[in-house]
Amino acid sequence: MGKTKRYLKESATGFWSYRRVVPKHLRDIMGFREWKKAFNTKVKAQAFKDFAEYHQEVENEIKIAEERLVKAKQSLSSPSQFDEKLYIEPTRKWMNIYKRLHSQKRLPHQAPKLDITATEDEQSRWASDMKLYSDEMLKNDRIDDYSTDFKKLDVSLKHPRFKEYVKHRDYIRYVEQEYDLLNLEEQSDENNEIVITRNILSGNYRPPDPTLETLLEFYLELKRQEFRNKERSVQQQRNLEKNCTRYMHLAASAHPEGMLTPLSQLDKEGIGKKFEESYERTDTRKRNLTDLRAAINAWNASKVEYQVNNVFHDLIKLIPKKDPQRKQRRVWTPDQWRHFWSSIKGEENPEVKIVGMLLAYAGKPQGDSAGLTRDDVKLNAPVPHITYETNGIRPIGKGRQDMVLPLVGEMLETLQSYCAAFKGGRYDPLFPSLYRLYSGDLSNLISKHRPKGVIASDNELFDSYGLRHTFKPRYEAAGIKEKHGMYLFGHKSKATSQVHVNYAKGAKHEKEWSKLEKRMLAINEIQDWATDTKFSDYDPK
Repeated sequence: MGKTKRYLKESATGFWSYRRVVPKHLRDIMGFREWKKAFNTKVKAQAFKDFAEYHQEVENEIKIAEERLVKAKQSLSSPSQFDEKLYIEPTRKWMNIYKRLHSQKRLPHQAPKLDITATEDEQSRWASDMKLYSDEMLKNDRIDDYSTDFKKLDVSLKHPRFKEYVKHRDYIRYVEQEYDLLNLEEQSDENNEIVITRNILSGNYRPPDPTLETLLEFYLELKRQEFRNKERSVQQQRNLEKNCTRYMHLAASAHPEGMLTPLSQLDKEGIGKKFEESYERTDTRKRNLTDLRAAINAWNASKVEYQVNNVFHDLIKLIPKKDPQRKQRRVWTPDQWRHFWSSIKGEENPEVKIVGMLLAYAGKPQGDSAGLTRDDVKLNAPVPHITYETNGIRPIGKGRQDMVLPLVGEMLETLQSYCAAFKGGRYDPLFPSLYRLYSGDLSNLISKHRPKGVIASDNELFDSYGLRHTFKPRYEAAGIKEKHGMYLFGHKSKATSQVHVNYAKGAKHEKEWSKLEKRMLAINEIQDWATDTKFSDYDPK
């Protein structure tokens, strides 16, 4: 087995699995970075057998990907096959010509005409001008004698709008004349400006089929415009662009043409298989496909005449509503919680230390805490607290409640010490080395403080995020009412929204804040709680 043994991994709990990084030159064509396969066995002999079978599958995938990469390179170098210029530039050129014609009011639907409000006199003058114009055109055979000067007619037109109609008509005839001067090869060239103009004016031109690359470029520009309109934070935009690009490339990896695959030729089964291989969890698969479905929906809404079938919507409908592999996160026992609290307080990185403490202290999500600014921490208020709400560097998710978290005990002392040495500005990130990290990377920094040797059952998950779930039994053990406990937890509902309104109204009254502080003190002093609370009971997010 030799070198291939390095792909066989044994976990701390004795289970075997396969892990292998995708070669860099194949990542775009494959659409993911790593193969991961759990063998669900502690028996080494069985693991070796499973390893051999799966390793062969991976080798076959690499061979196919190498072949697809060669084909993709060949197609890119050949002007007759899937060249980017054949798909993106003509669409841009068509749009530019269309916009120019529109601004000059030369499109067919912009031609001057009479509407239902025209008087009988206007209709009579229009009809008279039309007859004079038609007779003059036929008499002088002007159809074959047009130039950009648009020669004036030798008749007196009575209706002012009909004069504009004549100019509009003359332009169309001029374009037809220029088209007739082209040879047959030029007339068949859909990239020729005269050909494009003539086809737009005749209403029968469609730009080349949009490709996955066209779709990605269109969707990212649409989202960047929303970002410029301040509808999204910097971090949100950064994550959106990276995720959409990754998912689009994964869909492209199911086709020999890659990102140059026309949207009308997407392989639904191939894409479905790629996403199934890359994302074992159906919830994850559905979430990622939803981003691609949104891109197609945006395209169809904007390009009504060039709508395409939304294969990503079809794929989502095939995914089971309930994830059969979803595991419940375990509520931590008091001893496990105390182990983490003691360990995280000894963390050398003060930023990781505080974010981890806030997770254990009040179940605050790592991403929400990592995105705090210095202004969110109010240490000089009658009751020191942190404000959790959307700020300039990160949003608060739709399913979470804007709230204020009172600081007591060691949590308060730690933040006071940290903020005393903070050198940034009022609206700068409180944790500058963390706020740009992906949630997985941040979670890894905190997870090393979990107690070792805890084995969860097959349908349970024991991880650091379980500390958030542990907050509910802690506040219940302290005798805190549901609406107040859920408010501190950050769960959004009508009841918690009202609690927030009450606190906001009473923000200048020490009595109101004192109540909030007492509740947090009570929770902080609890030493024992129930550990059978289910995640789905209170936070489906």
